[in-house]
Amino acid sequence: MSGRKRIEAALNGEWPDRTPVMLHNFMMAAREAGVTMRQFREDPRVMARCFGEAAERYGLDGIMVDVDTVTLAGAVGVPIDLPEDNPARSHGSCLPALEAVRDLQPVDISSYHRIQVWTEAVAILVREYGDEIYIRGNCDQSPFTLAGEMRGLDLWLMDVAGRESDELVHMLLDYCTGVTCQFLKLMAKTGAHMLSNGDSPAGPDMLSPRLYGAYALPYEQRVAACSHQLGCPTCCTSAARLTGFLSR
Repeated sequence: MSGRKRIEAALNGEWPDRTPVMLHNFMMAAREAGVTMRQFREDPRVMARCFGEAAERYGLDGIMVDVDTVTLAGAVGVPIDLPEDNPARSHGSCLPALEAVRDLQPVDISSYHRIQVWTEAVAILVREYGDEIYIRGNCDQSPFTLAGEMRGLDLWLMDVAGRESDELVHMLLDYCTGVTCQFLKLMAKTGAHMLSNGDSPAGPDMLSPRLYGAYALPYEQRVAACSHQLGCPTCCTSAARLTGFLSR
């Protein structure tokens, strides 16, 4: 049984011949391949090589292609920096006043270099390993988290706690959902077997069940629906929240 079939069996509720393994290991893969994080994130061939070598070395059944947690943020104008040997980081915000959400302009993330590198690396891995290894194309952040990066997390959590700003909060979440779904559509074109997003700030250490149900879950569900329309299963994680889901 190939790694791909092993994971597909598990997702279908069937017993594979052994427990399938997929790691969230982009930093380890780069380090073991002898490349810096700058080299890793700038060249899709280097990125694909790092993941492929790690999968072969450890006999992995799946490859989760991840780069950092601020690629979408950078695509919509959040200030980021790109350390030589650490993942990219955001600093500051691009939306210091929530009212400015009314003036947000549509953005085409397909022209953003870092999105292009990410998707091309997945396409390379699908071509080289797609028959044998399950390829999961992570699509960076879910809408709630992306909104937090645009506003700054401290201001964003104050926004969602204040009932008077509901309209603007949902306008920003709608905007971020559109951006996230753009990435899903680009990733689906690579042939990835699964799409996924992270939503850690929506987890139980940050949000109450009421706030999660009002401001995070509905948008995670819209992202999942988009993935399904593209013909891909999806995984969304909210920092171990019990309502985090894997959906076909």
